[in-house]
Amino acid sequence: MDFRITPEKNSALWITILGIITAFATAAIIGVLLVPLIGLDSSKWIALIIGEAMIVLPALLYVRAREYDFNKSFRLSKPPKGTIILVILISFSLQPLMYELDALFSQLLPLPPFLNEYLDKAIGSLKVDSVGSFLLLTLGAIIIAGISEEVLFRGFLQKSFENSVSQIRAVMLSSLVFSLVHFSPQLLQIFLLGALLGYIALRTNSLYPSIILHMINNAIAISVINWDLTLSIYYSKNHLSPLIIVPALIIFGVALRSFHTKTASGEIN
Repeated sequence: MDFRITPEKNSALWITILGIITAFATAAIIGVLLVPLIGLDSSKWIALIIGEAMIVLPALLYVRAREYDFNKSFRLSKPPKGTIILVILISFSLQPLMYELDALFSQLLPLPPFLNEYLDKAIGSLKVDSVGSFLLLTLGAIIIAGISEEVLFRGFLQKSFENSVSQIRAVMLSSLVFSLVHFSPQLLQIFLLGALLGYIALRTNSLYPSIILHMINNAIAISVINWDLTLSIYYSKNHLSPLIIVPALIIFGVALRSFHTKTASGEIN
């Protein structure tokens, strides 16, 4: 592929790192400045919104300054017909499987107490106690995060890796960076989610399906945290009931297979 059309991988990686640093630094500064004015609760959500928006800014400016093809650099093409419905089915059926995966990992690879405490605090920080806070959290963690993170990781970064390495390696590398950025003990789960998002973006050559999956994933996670939708009535010894897992697995498998068939022209090599 002509590097004059899309960014080269090393440059894209450094710009991505710059975007991550910019996002965290900006969010921290905004948060500190706003706390005395509007309080901790509101300021942290506004900092989240601004941070998520800023993470993609260096990549946007870089592509514009170097006059790369904007649509190709960020994979802004129309997805194949019928793939959006399949991605929605994949998104919703994925959630019970991810919860079960978490339960299995917690049994097979239990986290040290300090990481469990860190994870509990991270989850607790996403709880809201007002409509205003919930709307700000929705804007930052669902809408803006779903768009900006996909533009950066599945668009800009993964697309640049595809210039130099195999498609599988490009998906894996971008997923690794994506998982590390979240600073979560659930590193493997986030990596697997990133790989699925990368696969979907690659097969469709479009960011829109992966943005939808990302938004649905975040929306369900936030809903579970805030509305106590822990699915506890379905658990048996910390595992989801087969009445939930089996249908989810079937729907996920059928939808993913149909998606793979429909996007055969984007065959991974």
